[in-house]
Amino acid sequence: MQTSIVLSNTSPLYYLNKLGILDILRLLFGELSIPEAVVNELQASNDFKIDLYGSYSSWITIERVNAIPPSISVIQGLGKGETEVLALAKIKKEPLLIIDDTLGRRIALSNGYSITGTCGILILAKNSCSASFPPLPVKKAFQVPLKHSRSCETDP
Repeated sequence: MQTSIVLSNTSPLYYLNKLGILDILRLLFGELSIPEAVVNELQASNDFKIDLYGSYSSWITIERVNAIPPSISVIQGLGKGETEVLALAKIKKEPLLIIDDTLGRRIALSNGYSITGTCGILILAKNSCSASFPPLPVKKAFQVPLKHSRSCETDP
């Protein structure tokens, strides 16, 4: 499934990496863009040991956000990653946002963006008929505590 622009927030990358299937995003979408704030949040985690500037740089583009639009900066409760993902979405053409945060999802939907989350990615991968997909660690997926598991209610 190829789409024009795919932007991801921190938690989907964190959880897919924890499950050992971060590469599923490349198989599903080809390329992914993330803002620097997402990289910083991932690097702050003690158990995210992937060098996003290394081998993943062939399909993950790290983008600098120079300015946060006032319509986003006034919103209380958004993390830095969500804020920068939404700011990038404003300048992209018809992006798909991979975001688990409830407030971030609501804002994305109110701006007309397509969204999915960690659960939606797992469902999309499960339903894919591609032979290139690795087997999904379904049992392990249910053992990883999702902070924003309510996002499963509206995925994919």
